[in-house]
Amino acid sequence: MKNISSETINGFKVRYYFRGESPESVHADAYFPGEDSLGLVVSAEGYNTGYVEWAFDTTRILPGGRPYFGDGPLMGIYNDGNVPWYAEDDPSYVLPGMAATDVDGFIDDFGIVVLDSENNLIGGHCVEMEDPIEATPPSVRVFAADLRDDQTRASEIALKLENLGGASLRKYDVRYYFLVEEGLQPIFDINYQPLFVDGAEMVALGNSRYQVNVHVGDVSLAPHNVWADEFKFAIHVGNWDPLWNASDDPSHEGLTKSYVVTSKICVYDSTGNKIYGDDPVWEEPKIVAPRDNQDSLVADYGYDSGISIPVIRTPEGLILSLDGYPYVLLDLVYANGTPIRRIYSGTVMPGEQFIAVDWTGIDLSHTYLVLRKNSQIVSTKLLSNL
Repeated sequence: MKNISSETINGFKVRYYFRGESPESVHADAYFPGEDSLGLVVSAEGYNTGYVEWAFDTTRILPGGRPYFGDGPLMGIYNDGNVPWYAEDDPSYVLPGMAATDVDGFIDDFGIVVLDSENNLIGGHCVEMEDPIEATPPSVRVFAADLRDDQTRASEIALKLENLGGASLRKYDVRYYFLVEEGLQPIFDINYQPLFVDGAEMVALGNSRYQVNVHVGDVSLAPHNVWADEFKFAIHVGNWDPLWNASDDPSHEGLTKSYVVTSKICVYDSTGNKIYGDDPVWEEPKIVAPRDNQDSLVADYGYDSGISIPVIRTPEGLILSLDGYPYVLLDLVYANGTPIRRIYSGTVMPGEQFIAVDWTGIDLSHTYLVLRKNSQIVSTKLLSNL
């Protein structure tokens, strides 16, 4: 900097304007003079434009003088997360050969703005940022694949996202939608979570509809870049039983074992605005266990008949009260008799006996317990009634 006026400058501000970077991800460091770094701030002008301002409120520049012996101020500007910086489209960046060079090798940078203590323009040119927020929405696309061989037992989804826009992308959710048959309870497993993903969870939307939310926070994705790694998850029913049906899942449409671009998986920004994808089109859930005639399909004998065995359900399993040393089989079935899984087989001691059961993924209101004693069915009971 050099004061080419005939008046002393008492305090000033220097602004470097940038374009094509998200202001939220831009950082600036003061290299020289370091003691004035508290006056260094980043401000947004638009969605992917802004400026870095360094204020020197107490510095005086005499006519013809140069502050800091002509060696400053010196600052560094960069994106967080080691995201590359593209300076060529910055209004304050002057390409070599586009302006005069002084004896010290400095380019006459008319794009850098200097303001006096009253914010009057005293150096540089006014900057046209040309970036109203509404004119530069983010642009992305999603790649996905179902890596599962046996898709009757689960969907194993792998996701990647590409930033097609001109600004860095951060703080967004990727949403996968799926439907389960009535009477089934889905289970969500994260198979692989990259470091840039903050977390993910399964959310019940009601009427057997679900979504998986994948959250990305402060780690920026540079323009025209793809996730460095894939996010993988599985959805299935308890015990990985062969009851999974992905054909009616809105986000599964068109997926194969190889990556394809899909608009059936949506992306939302941090304010809840959708920036990519089609709204899910839901089918009516199929009924595995009809509700209107359950008792006609599997009789609910209760446990007060002469041949029944008292059973109590706990969060950890079942408590049976038995006489003698019977051989017992315990099966979980749907109302139409479709087996879910066998939870116990073996000889049981007299008196109260505890049998551990993992109820994860079991819909208690649509699943029956069938109890066989010495190969004879002695009772059935809806789990929710135990």
